[in-house]
Amino acid sequence: MTPDSWSIVHVPCLIIQTSAMKHKINKNLLLSITLVIVTVVGYVLFYRWDIAKNRGYEFGYYGVFNRIAHSLESIPDVSGVTTTAMNIDISLEEFGLDVILKDERTIKLFFQERDPIRSLSGQKLRTALEGLLEAQEINSNSEQKDSPLTNNK
Repeated sequence: MTPDSWSIVHVPCLIIQTSAMKHKINKNLLLSITLVIVTVVGYVLFYRWDIAKNRGYEFGYYGVFNRIAHSLESIPDVSGVTTTAMNIDISLEEFGLDVILKDERTIKLFFQERDPIRSLSGQKLRTALEGLLEAQEINSNSEQKDSPLTNNK
């Protein structure tokens, strides 16, 4: 066998291998593109489902809000928590809560996007919220004393 006839005989095998490799590469590329599309569509659908309604979960769009509200509700002196404000955007930026104490007083709390208390959880969050309620209670008591309606001179 001469070198010319050898290359003619083996060239079709090389072409077949190259074609099989191209088929495998195309298959992997198609699978990768499909995976990316399914992931993006799945994320968009989950986001729309998550933002549509507050389901009480401590994760997702309303996660920080629910974590703070649940922690406030676990404080013994608190009888109820109601939502007063929500800035709904791409993420839940700011929100306000009215905290009703057992003695029927109401304390208004407002949490901004970069408020450090939003990054807390568990006992640290509860301790911080108890301190915040005490500080707000002291402020509201001093404002009532300074009010001309309650100041009997």
